[in-house]
Amino acid sequence: MKNIDQYIQNKQTEMFNQFGAIFAFSQKQFDEQKKENVIYVNIGLGLLCPKENAKKCIESINEISKEKVSLDLKYNSKESIIKRELYNREAFYTGELDDTIEALCEYPFTKEEIYKVFKEEYKNADVW
Repeated sequence: MKNIDQYIQNKQTEMFNQFGAIFAFSQKQFDEQKKENVIYVNIGLGLLCPKENAKKCIESINEISKEKVSLDLKYNSKESIIKRELYNREAFYTGELDDTIEALCEYPFTKEEIYKVFKEEYKNADVW
């Protein structure tokens, strides 16, 4: 199987194209991409979608997210997933786990499990 993130990214791109969704972080970007006579709604994080497709787009995003979690759990251990997210959010430098806990909210992990992996890995982390 190819990289899970690439697989999911391709699915998302196809879905965004299907629903006419665009990413715009400024008025200029929006003006360059928008279709005439289309009313867009802001879904969040710079994602704009034609109003008539917004509900389907959000539902598809949620389904793709569930699929990503399922694939991640299939190909990676709980510990490796938690470690990856701890490192991605620099938890060993900041000592803060809230971002990691939030990032893993769709996974079947408890806060206690995340804290346990953090404590075990902190001993080995090269943060100083």
